[in-house]
Amino acid sequence: MTRKLGTLALCALLAVLPGCGFLVVQGARYAYGIYKAPEKEVNAALEQVRSEVLKAGWGATGPLWAADAHWSTEGQLAPVVGRDAILQCLTADAGSTTLAYALAATRTDVRGDTADQRGTYQQTLRAPEGHAQVRSGDFEARWQRHAENQWRLVRWHDRPTPRTQVKACTTD
Repeated sequence: MTRKLGTLALCALLAVLPGCGFLVVQGARYAYGIYKAPEKEVNAALEQVRSEVLKAGWGATGPLWAADAHWSTEGQLAPVVGRDAILQCLTADAGSTTLAYALAATRTDVRGDTADQRGTYQQTLRAPEGHAQVRSGDFEARWQRHAENQWRLVRWHDRPTPRTQVKACTTD
């Protein structure tokens, strides 16, 4: 208790001395920035997923998936395992065009080289027949930082809204 009061008193003294308050505030901002940097990196990787899907479709997200990643959707009996199998499933809507894609994290927790993320998505597609289809829901993702300092998806699970019967994706 006395140690906390002493630390608080020292901070208060430094804050009122001419010029020291600025240093204390700037030091705190710098430390907070370092603390939040990995979270910003993971959120930037999620934004890269969104951007790639909009530009070129799910097939363009290949480099963002770990080779042994798992992908699943609510109601699916077993996850799809492996980057190639995942991309095969995600690109099964060949002929559909993504018109809009919103993908946003509501929570990102980073622990070392692993990050867990939750968020929401909404994708508007134009089917080959010409009609628009909206898919939305929430997701949970796990990211892993790889040797080249790039965050890659190792697990993705989504829950469509409204909860609907899902067509199973198989790669057999």
